[in-house]
Amino acid sequence: MKTKNLLFNCSLAIAISAATIGNLNAQIVGTDAFMKGNYVEIGIRGTGGYEGATAAAPSGMHARGGIGLFGFVANPQMDSWTNYDGDFYTPGVPENGWGIEIGTTGGIKRCNNASGSGALSAISGSITGWSHVGTVTSTNWEGNDVAAGLNVKINYSLGDNALFYVTTVSVTNTSSVTLNDIFYYRNLDPDNNQSLTGVFATTNSVVSQHSACSTCYAQISATQTTPWLSYVGFVTTDTAYVAGYGGFTNRDGSDMYNGVGYTQTVGSSLTADGSIYLAYKIPALTATSARVFRFATVFAPTAVASAVTALSPLSTSLNETKNSSVNVSVYPNPIIDNGTISIDNSIVLSNASVVIYDMFGKKMRVIEMQSNTVNFEKGDLAAGMYFYKLVNKGSEVVTGKLIVK
Repeated sequence: MKTKNLLFNCSLAIAISAATIGNLNAQIVGTDAFMKGNYVEIGIRGTGGYEGATAAAPSGMHARGGIGLFGFVANPQMDSWTNYDGDFYTPGVPENGWGIEIGTTGGIKRCNNASGSGALSAISGSITGWSHVGTVTSTNWEGNDVAAGLNVKINYSLGDNALFYVTTVSVTNTSSVTLNDIFYYRNLDPDNNQSLTGVFATTNSVVSQHSACSTCYAQISATQTTPWLSYVGFVTTDTAYVAGYGGFTNRDGSDMYNGVGYTQTVGSSLTADGSIYLAYKIPALTATSARVFRFATVFAPTAVASAVTALSPLSTSLNETKNSSVNVSVYPNPIIDNGTISIDNSIVLSNASVVIYDMFGKKMRVIEMQSNTVNFEKGDLAAGMYFYKLVNKGSEVVTGKLIVK
């Protein structure tokens, strides 16, 4: 049984900045950020970069929970929020966040978490901006840890009509030496639809692991049947991730990745008041280089396929360390009518191309690179945010984002 705090302050509603395209899409309230889709709403803590805003949710959003946090809620019923699921972890003492461990024995551990004893922001940072382009709202957070030699950037992207959102994490080694055995984790104690009193058990299941088959992906889910079936899960196409469940205050990235004290067996389930997680390992990160990886938080089993599609275009390249010596520029960005893509002249191109995808994984354009600079027309690209990847000599070299107006 979890200790309850019945106080919920909903009187403060000071919006510093807002975007209103049809309905409210994003706001900054104090140091926190809020994102609103038609079926999913998210609050992001500005100091820690995790879902768990302490500021009062703006008018029109569906705050719920008894401890004064806004994490994430969803309306998979699509009934104009007459009934809705969540807040998925705030009914009880919350466990929701992310962390990084460097080294497996006596190494550095950093935890950013909306914990029951108070927010943890071991890597302090702030919201650096948000946008609503086309049908996608994005919010960016950045934090620095000088002692650990890390810069961490997190992007949250939510489609207007999606029942999932994508989290993109970038970890950069800001030190002058190679950092070995870096473990990232994302954990959640999913109370789902439980009220302020009662039993806080969910059925946590390992749906899939990359090691299970050549086309499998890591997926973990949590379900609850009261007052109706509710669902939350993590899924990723990146092969460096593993999924698991167990424990509550999961704060050891290497143990979570290696399954020490946790369950990672595909098909296994446990009904308990416990956490689910994804864990990711970077074996080595050289000085000044970065690693980028992504996953989706999903709110209906029927939305998993769409989330996988949205993640798939960058799954291979994002499982590789970016080559910091490869500079790719897109100008102008945003693109209005025409754009130019330039690549280091030092890069020898062979059968090279730039592939452009929309936010949901659909291939939109293939631009052949006959030289290190190529011009292209906007053409039929609708306004919105896109991903691009450079393919050279059959390998994906670098990825990035571009915006079309």
